[in-house]
Amino acid sequence: MNLWHPLLLVVVGRRSSWTRFDLTDRRPHLDSSAQSLLDAREASLVARRRLGDATKSLKRALKSAEDDDVFFSAAAAPSGGDDDDGDGGTTTTTTTTTTVRAIAAECMSTIRMYQEEIDAITRRCKSAEGAFAQLYRGLHDCPDPADVMRDAKRLLEGRDARVDALSRGMEELRMELGRSVDERARLADEMRERERELNDAMIKKSQGSGAGGGGGGGELSLAEREELIRLRGEVAEFEVEFRGLKNQDITIRKLEGARRIRGTTCRRGPRAGGRGMNDYDYPSGEGYLGVPQAPTAGAMSERKAYEAEIEELSITCSALREELRSKEDSASEERRSLRTTIDSLERERSSLSNRVSSLEMQVVNAPSQDVVDKMRHELRILKRLEYNAVDYDHRDPEMTHPDIAGKDEDDLESVLVAKLRKVEADLVRERREKNEGHKVRDELNQRLLAVQKSLDDAQELIASLENDLQVAVATLTSCTSTPVIGQSGDMPYGSVNPPDPNTLQRILDPKVPPVLPQDIGNATVTSAASPSEKAQDDHSVATIIMAQRDRLRSRCDALEAERDSFKRELQIQVQASEGLKTDNSKLYEKVRYLQSFNAGGYSKGGSGVSGGAFVRGRGSGDLDLEALEQRYEASVDPFRQFSRTERQRKFNEMSPMEKIVYIVAKTTLGSKEMRTTLFFYVLAMHLLVFVTTYKWSHSTTCDYYHSQPNLAHFHGGVPLENVAGAVVNASDEVTSARIMG
Repeated sequence: MNLWHPLLLVVVGRRSSWTRFDLTDRRPHLDSSAQSLLDAREASLVARRRLGDATKSLKRALKSAEDDDVFFSAAAAPSGGDDDDGDGGTTTTTTTTTTVRAIAAECMSTIRMYQEEIDAITRRCKSAEGAFAQLYRGLHDCPDPADVMRDAKRLLEGRDARVDALSRGMEELRMELGRSVDERARLADEMRERERELNDAMIKKSQGSGAGGGGGGGELSLAEREELIRLRGEVAEFEVEFRGLKNQDITIRKLEGARRIRGTTCRRGPRAGGRGMNDYDYPSGEGYLGVPQAPTAGAMSERKAYEAEIEELSITCSALREELRSKEDSASEERRSLRTTIDSLERERSSLSNRVSSLEMQVVNAPSQDVVDKMRHELRILKRLEYNAVDYDHRDPEMTHPDIAGKDEDDLESVLVAKLRKVEADLVRERREKNEGHKVRDELNQRLLAVQKSLDDAQELIASLENDLQVAVATLTSCTSTPVIGQSGDMPYGSVNPPDPNTLQRILDPKVPPVLPQDIGNATVTSAASPSEKAQDDHSVATIIMAQRDRLRSRCDALEAERDSFKRELQIQVQASEGLKTDNSKLYEKVRYLQSFNAGGYSKGGSGVSGGAFVRGRGSGDLDLEALEQRYEASVDPFRQFSRTERQRKFNEMSPMEKIVYIVAKTTLGSKEMRTTLFFYVLAMHLLVFVTTYKWSHSTTCDYYHSQPNLAHFHGGVPLENVAGAVVNASDEVTSARIMG
C-alpha cells in the first residue's frame, strides 16, 4: 500500500478540486440556462420567419418602386418644354415621393425588426457567454485529470505486469518447493537406511572387538546422537534468522520503491496553464437606428450593407451556438467519463492492493531458492557429520581439510571410507589401551608378589621372635631340672617350631591366665622369683635384643642395597624420560611441519595419512598434543625471549636521535604501502627541486637583469655609485610598486 501513496495524494487533491467545482449544485443553473437557450432559439426561429417575410415584402416594394421609376422616366422623356410638362413633372415628383416614403417606411420597419432580432441575439450571446465563462472558470480551477489517469494507467499496467511476474515466480517457487520436499524426503529415507546399515556394521564390529570395545562404541554413539541433535537445532536457528533477514530485506525494498515513486511525483509537479477568456464585443446597433436622408442609391447601398451585416451576425450566432452546444456536450461527457474512470480506478486499485498484499504474503512465506539450497547443503553436512564424525574431525584435523572436505562433500563412498578409517583408528586405539592395561596388570601382579613375599618374611620374622621369646621364658625353669636345660640348650634361636601365643602376653602381664594350658601344663610357674632368676631373665632379654639388632642390621643393609638399586634405576628412568621428552618434542616439530605442509595443499596422500595415523595412535590425543605443544613452545621461547631482550637492550643504548631515526625507518619500511608512499614522495620532491632549478636557471636571463635599473650592476652594468639618482630612483620605483601592489 505504500507504493500507492504518492499517486493517491495527487488523486485526492484533484478530487477535492472537482468536489469544490460541485457539478450537482451547478446543474440547476446550467439546466435553466440550457432551457432559456432553447426558448430563445425557438423565438429566434419565429423571428427569422418574420424577418424573411418582411425582407420579401421589402424586396417586392423595391422592385415595384424600380418599375414605377422606369415607367415614370419613360413617360417624362418625350415631353420637352410645354407647360404641361410642368404639371406632368409635378405629378411624377409627387408619385416618386410617395413611393420613396412607402419604401422608407417599409425599410424602417424591416430595420427595426432586424435590430430587435440583433438585440435578442446579442442578449442570447451574452447570456451564453456568461454561462460559458462561469463554467470555464469552474473548470479552469480544476486540474486536468488526464495526467493522473495516464499515470494511474501506466502504474496499473506496471502492477499488472509485476503481478503476472510474481504469479509466474510463485508457480515456479511452488514447483521448486515440491521438488525440494520430494528430494528432502528421499534424502531422509536414504539417510535412515544408511544409518541402519552403519548401526548394524558398528554392532558387528563391537561384538567382534570384545566387551571393552563394545562399551566405548555405545558411549560414542550416544555422544554422536547428542551432537546431531545440537546441529539440527543450530540449523533451525539459522533458518529462523535467515527468514528474519529476508523479511527485513523485503521491507527495505518496499521503502526504497516508495521513496523512488515519491521523488518522481515531486519532480513531475502539476501542470499549470489555462486558456484565456475571449471577450466578445458586439455593436449595440444603436447607431443604425437613424434614418439617413440620402437618395435611393444610398439607401440601396445601405440596405446591402445591412443585409451583409445581418448575414455575418447570423453566421456568428450559429457558430457560437454550435460551439456552445458542442462544449456543453463534451463537458458533460467528459465529466461522466471522468467519474466513471475514477470509480473504476478506485475499485481496481483496491482489488490490486489486496491482490498484491496477498501475493507478497505468499512470497514471504514461500521458501526461496537460497533457502532450498541451504537446506540441501545442511543435509549434506549432516550426512557427513553422522556417526560421531565430529570427534573424528577433532581428533584428525588433517582429514577434514577444506580441500578434502569440499572434494568428498557429495561423495557418500568417500564419507563411508572416512568413517571406516575412523573405526579402524578407534580399534587400534582400543587394542593399544588393552595392551597397556595388560602391562599395568602384570606390573600390579609383580608388586603383589613382592608384597606377599615381604609379608611372608615378616611372618617368619615374627615367628622367630616369638620362638626366641619362648626360649627365653623357658630358661626360667631350667634352674631346677637339668633335662629341661639340656633340652633348652638343644633348641636353637630362630626355631621353626610353632610358638606359644601366651608367652608374650605372660611377659607383658603375668597375672593373665594362659589360653592353652595343655601345651604348658607340665611347666611349674612360680609367682615369686629369686634374684638369680631375674638376672638370667635379663640376660635372656639382652640376648633377644642383640639377636634382633643383628637381624635388623642385616635387614637395613639389604634395604640400603635395594635403595641404591632403586636410585640407579630411577636415574636410568629419568634419563630415558628426558630422552623421550626430547624425541617427543622433535616428533611434534615434525608433526607441525607435516601439518603446515598438508595445509599448503601439496600432499593429499602419503604425508596426510601418516600424520593422521600418528595422531590417531595417541589415545587421548588432545591432552598429549597440548602437553607437547607447551613443551615445544617452552623449549623454543627462551631464544625468542633472548632475542627480544637483546633488541630492547640495544634500543636503550641508542641516543635520542638514533631512536628517532630507528623508529621512523621501522615505521616507514615496515610495510609495503609505506615503502611505496616513501618512494613516490622522494620522487616527487626530486622532480619539484629539478623543475624549480630549471625554471630559475633558464626563465630568468641576463636581459631581464639588464632591463631592471636596480639590478643592472649584477651583470656588467653601470655601477650604482656612478649613477647619481639610481638608488633614489630604484627606491622610488620599489616604493611605488609596493603602494600599487
